[in-house]
Amino acid sequence: MTSQKDISLSLQNRCILTRCGKQELAFPSKIVAEIIVVNRKQLLPLSMYDSLILGVVHHQGSIIPLISLEFAREIETTIQMESKLMKETLIAVRLNEQAGNIAGVGIVVEGIIGSVSVEAISVSNSKYRIFAPQDIPERVWQPNSACF
Repeated sequence: MTSQKDISLSLQNRCILTRCGKQELAFPSKIVAEIIVVNRKQLLPLSMYDSLILGVVHHQGSIIPLISLEFAREIETTIQMESKLMKETLIAVRLNEQAGNIAGVGIVVEGIIGSVSVEAISVSNSKYRIFAPQDIPERVWQPNSACF
C-alpha cells in the first residue's frame, strides 16, 4: 500500500507541462500552488508597469499579478500575441512560496498539456524548457519612467 508521504514525494518530483507560444514549458510541481482560469473581464491592467505584466486579478481573497513570459513573447508574432490576449479566459500557473520572491504570481500560459516526472525531462534531450524564477526579469517590477 502506498503511503501519503510516498504520494507527496512523487508529486513533488513532477513537472506540469504547458504551452507558451511555440515554447513548451515545464513548471516543477513543487513551486506550483494552483492552475487558475481567469475571465479577461476580471483583469485590471497596470499600464504603468512593463508590458510583461498583463494586469492583476482578484482570486480567492488575493490580488494576483499575471505575467507573460518574455521568451515566449520574443518568438510569437504580433498577430499571435494579440489573438492570445483577446481570449475570453486566460490560464495561469500560480506559483507558491517555494518560488521565492515571485510567490503568488500567475504565469499566463496558452494551455496545460499534462505532467511528467522531472527525471524524464532531465534525462532526455527534452523539448521542454524548465521554468525558473529567473525567467522573470527584475525590470518587470519597476514602474515605467515614461509614466512619471
